[in-house]
Amino acid sequence: MIAVGLYALAALAGLAGAILGLAGMLGRVWSLRVDAVVPLGGLELTMDPLAGLFIAVAGAATVATSLTAAGGGDETRRGAGTYLLFVAAMGVPPTRSRSSSPGSSCRWPRGRWCSTGATTTPGMRPGSTP
Repeated sequence: MIAVGLYALAALAGLAGAILGLAGMLGRVWSLRVDAVVPLGGLELTMDPLAGLFIAVAGAATVATSLTAAGGGDETRRGAGTYLLFVAAMGVPPTRSRSSSPGSSCRWPRGRWCSTGATTTPGMRPGSTP
């Protein structure tokens, strides 16, 4: 019974992820910075249209697999908590900030060559002059 509840919770999280992903694809961008999570720079999550695509696909797949697992019988009951943690972890990599170092102001698609933290004009190599 607990496993079915966890799968239902995962399905709701997947539905929320699909909705957030669609919003990101349509241009609703946001950023969240938490300094206490990762030492020496923190964690910054940024939603953009590309991240929205991946979050929407992962959310839709989560809804389908969660509903299938909830109705699958006793053989799908083991590992429901681990599955819920996996679903939560799927949302982090697509929204991970694209800065190359702590404090870098480099963001996609502006500075594609961002090894020093300084933005460059698209199409220019680092160290070249205009």
